[in-house]
Amino acid sequence: MAVGVVPLLIFITLPLHLVIWLGSVVIWVILLIKANQGLMYKLPFIGDLAEKQANA
Repeated sequence: MAVGVVPLLIFITLPLHLVIWLGSVVIWVILLIKANQGLMYKLPFIGDLAEKQANA
């Protein structure tokens, strides 16, 4: 019985996937614009990790 419910999870998770994808595209475009302007922009949380790895 539970196996029949699993394919229906796409209808629940699809909006979440779309929101995450759209947010990723928006952040990507913003970072592209900042890089094109020659500005350094660091994302919260991920920026610190990337900076540590780049300086290593």
